[in-house]
Amino acid sequence: MAVFHNLLLRSLNTIYLQAPYVKDADKKAFVGYSYCWYDAIDAHHTGEEKEFFPWIEEAAGEKGIMDANVEQHSQYQISFVPLVVPVDIEGVHCEAKSRAGPP
Repeated sequence: MAVFHNLLLRSLNTIYLQAPYVKDADKKAFVGYSYCWYDAIDAHHTGEEKEFFPWIEEAAGEKGIMDANVEQHSQYQISFVPLVVPVDIEGVHCEAKSRAGPP
């Protein structure tokens, strides 16, 4: 799991560092890359909450032991709402494809 979290952090770092230098011709692709990053986080959190966390609770014999982690996911994703609103670039509509959508 640490490797995947590192991948997400490094990917976010590429977005942050490259955003000021994106040329007009590359904006659509850059927004698509950024939305893919958000979708990866959404898929990761969804997978943890639906599969991994229940397994941990069952193995530990303590229901609700992962509730704090679910709350962290919620707060973390809420912070990205301004970043995942649909945008139009050069007449092309772009939006994230997350299953849950922005909270």
